[in-house]
Amino acid sequence: NTYIERDIRDRKKFTARALRGKFAATLYAPDEIFERATLLRINIITGRTHQIRVHLSSIGYPIAGDKQYKFKRMLPPKNLFRQFLHAYYLKFQTPDGKIREFKSDLPADLKHTLNKLHLACIK
Repeated sequence: NTYIERDIRDRKKFTARALRGKFAATLYAPDEIFERATLLRINIITGRTHQIRVHLSSIGYPIAGDKQYKFKRMLPPKNLFRQFLHAYYLKFQTPDGKIREFKSDLPADLKHTLNKLHLACIK
């Protein structure tokens, strides 16, 4: 849990603060642990802009492939050309009161990256 506000040095970014900005809550748990990466299951409670990216970067674990919230010396896995971030399940209430649910399998490019990480563990 932190508060998230727009970064004063870069208007395209947001930053985590102790007691300023809008409250943001994120739950996360490791699903698989690799040598230089961890696959997480994440549940956002509040849904702030860039919330997952800001929270993970603020605790020292930026998302692989995230060019905006990464560490300068962090290299993404080979052949990963975007953020390794995917919403496999969404559930929300629409303004008219209906509950909507959506599920989406992991895209092929992220499956490929995940398979490469599995193979690296076997070696």
